[in-house]
Amino acid sequence: RWAGDVRADQIVLDDLARSRFVLRTPWGHLPVALQLSGAHMAVNAAAAATAALVAGVPLDEVVHGLEVASLSPWRMDVQRRGDGLVVLNDAYNANPTSMRAALDALASLGVSGRRVAVLGVMAELDDDGAARHRAMADYALGLGLEVIIVGTDKYGLAPVLTPEPLLASLGPGDAVLFKASRVAGLEASAAAVLAAWT
Repeated sequence: RWAGDVRADQIVLDDLARSRFVLRTPWGHLPVALQLSGAHMAVNAAAAATAALVAGVPLDEVVHGLEVASLSPWRMDVQRRGDGLVVLNDAYNANPTSMRAALDALASLGVSGRRVAVLGVMAELDDDGAARHRAMADYALGLGLEVIIVGTDKYGLAPVLTPEPLLASLGPGDAVLFKASRVAGLEASAAAVLAAWT
């Protein structure tokens, strides 16, 4: 994956979909282990590295910065509940590009059981928004994910008002993604599911 003259090469994901790769640059090559989930984060890291290297930051400092980088709340936040359920909270915002990346991350998590995508509205789309929502539902189903739609009929699937009752049976070996624009408030559902195990 290229970002100009800098690339993330040999990308692999760990069981929480965190990228491991070799950062190849005109200034040298070093391995990088991101704490951020999603293969797309390796491309973002290469772009950030490009800017820093051009500005004169030494390669080893760039790699350190990438490895300790974190995101704001509700953006690709992966947590493992006490019983082993993996919860991916990406409910801060949503558009087709970030939706696809989040669905790919859910599909790549190292779990042996169910993978459930809880999806809400992508609120900032134009007039063809319904078609884009349906395309995302089709994409998720094509990845073999279970899909629960919350609060909108744009996906072409029957929506629910709250997903928590449908998620009560999830446990060790399973994973669940919460993804929507902020207006959907799915971060509250993610927090409730994380708190459900005692």
